[in-house]
Amino acid sequence: MIISIISFSLGIFFFLFLFWQKLKEDYNPERIFSTAFFSLLGIFIGALMANKFFPNFWFWGVFVFFLAFLSIFIKKHKLRFFETLEAGVLATLPWLSILFLTDAIKTFRQSSLIGFLLFLILIGVFVLLDSKYKGFSWYKSGRVGFTGLTILGLSFLVRAVLSIFFTDALSLAGSMDTILSAIVSFVSFLLLFNLSRKI
Repeated sequence: MIISIISFSLGIFFFLFLFWQKLKEDYNPERIFSTAFFSLLGIFIGALMANKFFPNFWFWGVFVFFLAFLSIFIKKHKLRFFETLEAGVLATLPWLSILFLTDAIKTFRQSSLIGFLLFLILIGVFVLLDSKYKGFSWYKSGRVGFTGLTILGLSFLVRAVLSIFFTDALSLAGSMDTILSAIVSFVSFLLLFNLSRKI
């Protein structure tokens, strides 16, 4: 119980800090934290709704409600969509890694340990891409959003593959999860392709 409380608190702290850190140069703190707090509210509502009606799909409840609340407040505060989505992706990576590490400690599930390591790798890839993407010759637009969409696409692609082999994993729900994850990955890379063409 204590481990869960600590990991939950750390997750929220990292989410708020990284979300603010990523957007602080372009927006005032009030708009940033308002969007962040209501995105968190979306996460909590999504978790509650999914656990009540579709417990095996709690991850998707969290993801859909997070994206919905984030989009609403992007529009409300007139934020740039891809830039804010990227901040949301970065902010959730440490939280998810902590979530999987906590589950690995509590249950000794191999899949959770693998999930933890994968999210650590994704954090490293995010940092690397974020510092290099403007130098990619094929990414002509140079627009912000490259890193967020790439990590989103990669994470769901990996998720689609893992869902085939780890049916007992913390956040996976079998064959339907494979299909949904593949769709999100495809859409992410499609958006990335379109973003690369805009100048």
